[in-house]
Amino acid sequence: MREKISGAAMWLCSLTLAGVLALGMFAPRSHAANPPIDAETLRLFAGQQRCAQIGPLPCVAPLPPPAGPQTVTFNENVDTTSCGTSCSFTSEAISATCPNRVVVGALSGVNTGSTSNQSVSGTIAGVTLTQAVAQTNNNGTNGYWSAVVYAAVPSGTTATFALTLSVSTIRVGLGVYTLCNLNSTTAKNTVGANNSGTTVTLNVNTAVGDVAVGSGHNDAGSTSTWSGATKDFDDNVGATGSITTGAHFAETAAQTPRAVSTTWGSCSGGNFCSGALATWH
Repeated sequence: MREKISGAAMWLCSLTLAGVLALGMFAPRSHAANPPIDAETLRLFAGQQRCAQIGPLPCVAPLPPPAGPQTVTFNENVDTTSCGTSCSFTSEAISATCPNRVVVGALSGVNTGSTSNQSVSGTIAGVTLTQAVAQTNNNGTNGYWSAVVYAAVPSGTTATFALTLSVSTIRVGLGVYTLCNLNSTTAKNTVGANNSGTTVTLNVNTAVGDVAVGSGHNDAGSTSTWSGATKDFDDNVGATGSITTGAHFAETAAQTPRAVSTTWGSCSGGNFCSGALATWH
């Protein structure tokens, strides 16, 4: 009797597989909406054949991974010299819609007469943002901070960053990045650091496929040199000597840790430097 049930289940599984394949091969399709069946899809459908061994129908094949490798794209950078505790950057480019998309902001600025740690909240494209990491350095009077914030934004090609800051800020720079095909829209590893000499070290453990966004700040008017990440911009906010910078990388070989740093011409004279970095997979 047991053999008959197992055989019937296997027959039903095979019939289900045949039906799914037939629909995929012969039904009218838009190439973009229904791409041709490839080897990976066939392997997933083949999981149906094992259902008789693990229990009665329904039998569910493993879910496919996101279509394509994880990617990180730098879109643009903007700044403002007048912010206070509320900043809005409107209609910033965020690239085309893609699977499991996350929009990231690489932020930095200068607290107004406060050494308190900066914290960022608000929305990106109307979606409540998450602060992945924030780092504040100070000279006893002002705080010089860097942060990485993000939100999963499923649609649209532009986004407004409506930011609320815990400490009033006079100069803020923003770098906009788009991440695609993520396995998880939650940040994986984060690191924040202040300068030692003229270098901010942001080493981070990585796996193949990780993507990362970093930010940095310097108030001494010098530009940055990134190591272990590709620099995307240096922005002298309002020609004030307050420099914000952003960088990214896409990992091709696991590293423990990947050496990442940003080095400045000067972090002295009370114009201290800070940096922040986050990875996703």
